[in-house]
Amino acid sequence: MVVFELTDEYVEQGRLFVERLLTSDFTIEGAFWLYEKEAERWKLKIATREAKEHGPKYVVTRLHQIFNQYPEEYTELELIDISPIKPDNKTLGLLQYALGSTDGIIEKRFRKRGVRAQYIEDALIYYLA
Repeated sequence: MVVFELTDEYVEQGRLFVERLLTSDFTIEGAFWLYEKEAERWKLKIATREAKEHGPKYVVTRLHQIFNQYPEEYTELELIDISPIKPDNKTLGLLQYALGSTDGIIEKRFRKRGVRAQYIEDALIYYLA
């Protein structure tokens, strides 16, 4: 299902998924919901060096495996809502520049802000390495 509105359920289930990733052997450098204005939808972005080292197909397979270990936790969130990105992703870099790294999981909203002459419409950050 395409996420048009970031509801409490999506926020909670996204956080749970990020917690599962952080306690697995899958390394992530960042995790955040990002509003894609042109598409008018939200995507849960998962930044991982695995995308750069092994390619997107490998990453999608690993995310699918971790996601399917706890299907009862994800009543709204679906794999189509999750988008793997490389650690050199522009938006990730801007968020890391603006906020630094997080101490574990957080839920910080980042709305209508400019960073290094780039505009971020809306994001909800869970984790930044």
